[in-house]
Formats: sequence, structure tokens, C-alpha cells
Amino acid sequence: MREQTAIETKLRITRKDIFWFLLLWIILFIEPISIGPIKISQIWKGIVVILLLFSLIKYKLPSFVWVGFLFAFKFLIFSEMPYGYLRAIQDFLEAIIFPLTLAYLFTKYRNSNKRNELMRIPIWLSLFIIYSSVPFLFGLKGLNPETDLERYGLEANAMKGLFYHIATSSKLYTIATIILFNTYKFFSHKISYQIIWLTAVLLGTYFVYTSWTRTGWLIFSIALLISLFYGANLKRKILGITLSAIILIGLGWLYEYNQAFRWRLSGGAVYRDNTELSFDELAKARLPFIYIAIDNLREEGVGAQLIGYGTQKGIDLFDQKTGMAIVSHNRTFEILESSGLIGLILYFLFLNSLNKKIQASRRTKKIPFIFNKMLLVSFVMFLGFYVTSHGTPLWGEIIFASLAMVVILNINDKQHLYEAENPVY
Repeated sequence: MREQTAIETKLRITRKDIFWFLLLWIILFIEPISIGPIKISQIWKGIVVILLLFSLIKYKLPSFVWVGFLFAFKFLIFSEMPYGYLRAIQDFLEAIIFPLTLAYLFTKYRNSNKRNELMRIPIWLSLFIIYSSVPFLFGLKGLNPETDLERYGLEANAMKGLFYHIATSSKLYTIATIILFNTYKFFSHKISYQIIWLTAVLLGTYFVYTSWTRTGWLIFSIALLISLFYGANLKRKILGITLSAIILIGLGWLYEYNQAFRWRLSGGAVYRDNTELSFDELAKARLPFIYIAIDNLREEGVGAQLIGYGTQKGIDLFDQKTGMAIVSHNRTFEILESSGLIGLILYFLFLNSLNKKIQASRRTKKIPFIFNKMLLVSFVMFLGFYVTSHGTPLWGEIIFASLAMVVILNINDKQHLYEAENPVY
């Protein structure tokens, strides 16, 4: 019986899966097209959000989901409305995806005898994120603007795949590659699936590098080290040390002989006459943006500080002071400007209540080693992206929500898909 159950946990690729892969690829490819003032990306996400919200009305949802909904809806209420309301709607759609995914998965799988399928969601999305970018590797031009690397002396474009910005693509490649790196067991039953897994991990690693962002490189390195050494036996540790040594040697070689790589790490560029910045200067490079955000909040008064003045107003204020139509490059201050102190408190309450639910499940149930490990690396990536930049992109939040619900619903509870005391390597 256990052997049969183990076979059922293996990944299977069907024609239906390929159909959904292609459909999602087409939708994401045409996202930048605008119909009037609205982009297709906003249209399809809005339709999905509305349909899911109506489908969930009849269910009793966990408290952490409702707090997440409150955080998302708070983006629609700010001091400058209706100024910049289209951008506020975009913020709302992006913010509600995380709690909405948790709510949908909770209602779909809590009483299902197919809860083992839940683990396949982050794996499938990770495969999609990586393999969807392969056509661009062979020269396909997307509808999003390209990001050239001329400033680093390269006659090439950064890898972005289907996504608008290299910061987004880099984070998604990092998440997808790390998730797949830790789920080899799902691919181990056939040589063809092992090839799919290995190719995805290698491509994902390459895409992290060629998306050309320091944040992606840093978080990927940390998450990979945790994946190699957390709960590892002696054999695994030796393998991890060997692989780490090879990577360090490779990075040292790149830094020494690849000027573009050295410039990206050190802050140098062609237009700076080869000037490079120290680590301390790099660490301080984004502090002025935070100072400007603080100054903007102070100037706008107590009302704006409490409920925010909307993302568009924040962008306009940055444009006036810096000549750049940007946000503060810090998730905390982005939320403060858009949704105020109330929005930030709701966000932390949402994360805290979700974490309490996860920890309660871990204390009362036997959680398989593989899930605990993936939960740890997911937390590190989520926290890393929050602290260093704009936070986790939409598809990354769906992956994290799926992993969180795996633990909350504890798919090992009745089906014994894995032995908790037997680490999966």
C-alpha cells in the first residue's frame, strides 16, 4: 500500500497540463497590450479575482485570509483618491492574490482526498516560470521593453522572459529554481522526468545570472546554501561543500576576468568612467530613496501618514524631487506611501496570523522533512525580497501560498506521502 501511495506522488505530465501551460504563456505574453487605459494584465487578473471572491462567499474562511483581504482592500482607500485610482486598483489586485490563493486552496483541499495534488502546484508553476522563458533564449522578442546591458559593456539584453522588469524575473527565477532543486523526489521515477528536472535547475540558475540583478544573485546564493546543508547527512554535506567550492571558484573567476560581472557587483558602469563603489557605498545607495519617502510622508501630513496617499502620488513626488518616476525601492515605505500606517499594520497582522497558523500545524502534526525544509527556504526568500527590494512578485506569492497551505492542511496527516523521520535528498 505504501509503495502504491509513493507512486501516486510522482509528477505526471498530461496533455491537459501542456494545454494550461500554453494558455498561460499566451496570456502572459499579451499582458502589456492596452485596451484603452487598461492593460490586459489588469483585465484578466480583475476577472479572476472577482470570480474567485464570488466563489468563496459561501465558505467559512480562516481569520488570516480576512486580514489579508483587509490589507488588499486598504489600497483602494487613500487621501488623494480618485487621483491615481487605476494604479490603486493594480496595487489591490496584486495584494489580494496572496490571501485569495490561500482561501481558494483552503476551500478546495481541506476536505479532499486529493490533497497530495496541492504540492504539485508550486512545482508546476516553477517549471512554467523557467520553461516559459526558453523561447526568449532563442531570440523571441516579447512585448515588454527590453533591458539592455550596454551600461556594463555588454551587447546583450537581460533575461526577463514573459515579465516586465528584470527585478521581477530575477526573483521568480530564483524562487522557481530553488523550489525545483528541493523537489527532485517528484521527478525521480523516470529518466525523462529526471532530465526535465535537471534541465530546469540548470536553466533556472543560468536565468538568475543573466537577469543581471544583485538582489537575485544574493537571495539565490543564500537559499541554495540552506538547501544544500539544512538537515544534511555527512554525504550530503560533503557534496554541498564540493559544490559550494566549485561555485565560489567560478564566481572568483568571473569577478577577476568578467568586467561586466565585476561592475554589476561593485556598482561600476561604462558611463561612470569605470568607477566602482565600495560595499559600504552600495549598501547606502538606496538610503536616499528611503529618506525621500520619509520626507514625502512628513510633508503630506498626519492624514496621509495614517491612510497613505496612493502609489501614483508617491511616484509623482519622487519625480519632482529626483527627476525619476520611481518608488522608494523598499517594500515597507512603498506600503506606507500607498496605504499608510494602517495598511502596514494590516500587512504585518496578516503575515503574523498566517505564521501562527503554520506554526500551530507544525506543533500538533508530523510535518515531513521536505515540507519543513521548503518552508524554511521560502521564508528566507520571502524575507530577503521584502528587506532588499519591492517584495515577492505575484507568481512567487502563489508558490509560497501553496507551500504554506501544504503545511496548514498537512497532506501527510492521513495519506502518509512521506516519512517525516526520513529526510528527502
